[in-house]
Parts: sequence; structure tokens; C-alpha cells
Amino acid sequence: MRKLIFLTFILAGLIFAEQMNFSEYLLVEINKKAPDFSLYDAIKRKKHKISDNKDKKIVLINFWATYCGPCKQEFPGFVKLYEKYKDRIEIVAISIEKDNKKISEFAKEYKLNFPVFMDYTKICINQYIRPGSTAALPTNILVDKAGNIVEIANTLEEKKLEEWIIKYTGAETNPGSTKKNKE
Repeated sequence: MRKLIFLTFILAGLIFAEQMNFSEYLLVEINKKAPDFSLYDAIKRKKHKISDNKDKKIVLINFWATYCGPCKQEFPGFVKLYEKYKDRIEIVAISIEKDNKKISEFAKEYKLNFPVFMDYTKICINQYIRPGSTAALPTNILVDKAGNIVEIANTLEEKKLEEWIIKYTGAETNPGSTKKNKE
């Protein structure tokens, strides 16, 4: 019994240490240009480059996998905010898995309304995160209109993403509302 308790604490400590050292897994830095990539949309079968969005919208690059619990928790908030701010932000969800059917079914189940890409060769993710990093999913990287990395987070809550959108686009918190001046 003591061994089980001891091993539980060791395992918990290792997991906590991995989360604490997330920045050690990154190959990119804030205020540096985001590495460009070219991937195919797993759903629409359309080629996409991050540089295609420059000077148009901010871009959230999200590295994820269907087996990743925290990834699954992020997506409902991403879907909601993408619908609300799609004229200001592009969300690029990049799965590291090889199974296009599994990714497509996942996208349908979670009602993903933004581009979903496959990086099964890991060419793209290996420009952003050290190869073999176990605590790297999800990874969220916000790129401004000029192509610079401005924010990085492991798990990203809806509230924090909305704060980023407002901060980097000047978006109102309720873009659908209109104000009328009474004079």
C-alpha cells in the first residue's frame, strides 16, 4: 500500500513538473515571426499557409489530438468565439494524427466551424514544439496580423481567448450590438 501511495505522489509530481515546464518544450518565442507552414484541411481538402492570413486577421494555431482530454475541453469555447469573431480571427486546428476519418468524425461531433488540418508527419508541429514532447498538447499560439507570435498557452480557456481577441483586434466584447447616440 505504501508503494502505491509513493508511486502516486511521484507520478503526480512528474505530471505537475511537466506542466510547470511547458515553455521548455517550445521552439518559438513571443515577438518572433511564426514559422510558416503549408498543410491540407482534413475536412475541406484545401491547402493552407499561415502566411496567407497576414494583414487580414489574427490567427490562433492550435495543436491537438482526438485522444487529448484538455483539447476536447477547449473546442466548445473555440467554436463559440469563432462564430462570434470570425471576421477578426482565424482558428487553425492542427491534429498530429494520421487518421483522416477519425479527425473528420471528431470535427463533426464537436461541430468545429474552423479549418482542421492534419500534420501526421509532424513537419509543422516540429517547427513550434520540441519533437517527442509529452506535455505539449494542446498548444495554442496566437499570431498577430503581421505574422508575429504574441501569445502562447498550453490549455486555453474561452475567457482567455476572448481577452486575446479583444486585445489584438480592438474588438468589442459584443460585436453584434450597436450603440445609438441620443442627442
